Amino acid sequence: GEDTLSLHDALPIFVMHLLEVDVDFETIVVMMQKEVADRLAAQPGTKDYGSLSVAVQYEMDAKIAFIVPKTVFMPQPKVDSAIIALNRKDEKPDVPVDEPFFKKMVKGIFLHRRN
Repeated sequence: GEDTLSLHDALPIFVMHLLEVDVDFETIVVMMQKEVADRLAAQPGTKDYGSLSVAVQYEMDAKIAFIVPKTVFMPQPKVDSAIIALNRKDEKPDVPVDEPFFKKMVKGIFLHRRN
């Protein structure tokens, strides 16, 4: 198989990169696979909530604007898409440790969680 990474696979990585390099923007509106958008906008206590949710929501308010059904595309993909709006927060929440450690800790916490 080819070692390729399509844009839809890379969107969460791209969003995280924008946050890490501190690009100056207020809002990002993108279309991505619905399951990834669900993870970005997930609330605590839900099955979709994980390290990606925490990392994005630490700096952004994530809201799914609407669902784009797979039936509107030609050729039809296997999954639905979603338009998600990511709005930068005016202020990040306070964390009791330095930010790089906080981000590493969040990743570690969700690596071994029980479903």
